[in-house]
Amino acid sequence: MTDRPLIHLITEAGCVVKFRSEVPEDWDFVYKNLSYRGVMEADNSLYYQQTYFQSKSWADMSMVCYKKDGTPCSIISLHLHDINGLKGLSAAGLPIEPLQFAANVSKTEKQRICRAVVRGLKQYHAYKNFPEFKCYAYCNGTSGTIDEWYKACIEVANSVSVGHRIFIDLEQDVYAIKASFRKSYKSLINKSKTLWTTRVLGQNEITKDEWKKFKYLHFEASNRVQTRSDESWQNQYLQILQGSAFLITLHSRDNLLVGGGFFQYTQDEGMYSVAAYDRSLFDKPLGHLVQWIAINEFKRLGIKKYWIGDRPYLSDTPSPSQKEINIGYFKEGFSETVSPRFCFTFKT
Repeated sequence: MTDRPLIHLITEAGCVVKFRSEVPEDWDFVYKNLSYRGVMEADNSLYYQQTYFQSKSWADMSMVCYKKDGTPCSIISLHLHDINGLKGLSAAGLPIEPLQFAANVSKTEKQRICRAVVRGLKQYHAYKNFPEFKCYAYCNGTSGTIDEWYKACIEVANSVSVGHRIFIDLEQDVYAIKASFRKSYKSLINKSKTLWTTRVLGQNEITKDEWKKFKYLHFEASNRVQTRSDESWQNQYLQILQGSAFLITLHSRDNLLVGGGFFQYTQDEGMYSVAAYDRSLFDKPLGHLVQWIAINEFKRLGIKKYWIGDRPYLSDTPSPSQKEINIGYFKEGFSETVSPRFCFTFKT
């Protein structure tokens, strides 16, 4: 499913765009020429999102943007969603992530494209009578400066709020990484090693039986509720076989599966995606060891950065639940590096 008015409105705002579904070769060209290749823009992630949201009748509206000379130069992941009757564009149900530019795109081109896309998105929501949409923006690395996407958003947004996310710089020495862990985590990792055995299951180690056991553990941990389709689980299994993900499992002394985590990665970025643990063992350390093993595996693969997840705070807007705060606090114990993420809201 595609929506021609979206293409028309962004083009009228000053940038030629095409849907990824119509020009997959152009999407691949840009992705391969990004200076930093994120997990969420990778083909297998986009296909997973498509299978995950298929039952919800959501539509992939991801687009490729072009320079004035017709060269594809930027990509953006978009989905037309319906959340409890509220329709709009998002990135898999979350705020839209910034445009990703190939290397050697001029500042002038970036400014033109960012402004056209943001203004076109706002006009599209008004045209469709959708109430609002949201976009994320970030500061540039250690310099803390803002980029053209941030500027394009703040020019026409109605409001902005700030959130935070946690990452680990994997280009550090592994001992320096561990030194930044919360003090209690180091002893919990050591204790975990005496309780559980671990396995790293990549494309050469994973089996259908191991994946089936992890899927069933997730089902049990979710109060025996199937939270997503079998096809989406199959897609993640294929990601492991394709060499873009791995599964870490924890086993008891009698070889029972008690926990595990599924992690995705590209050449540059690692991401924590899915975890499941035996709920009867929550009084024992489980997730700490899985994270430590994952960090070491990402290091072995030569990946630059590991995004662990969000760090919600009570002062955030909207206010997070206590469970979300607790999960964020747990993740923060693995890294002292917490970076701001700005969320722009556009009302129509």
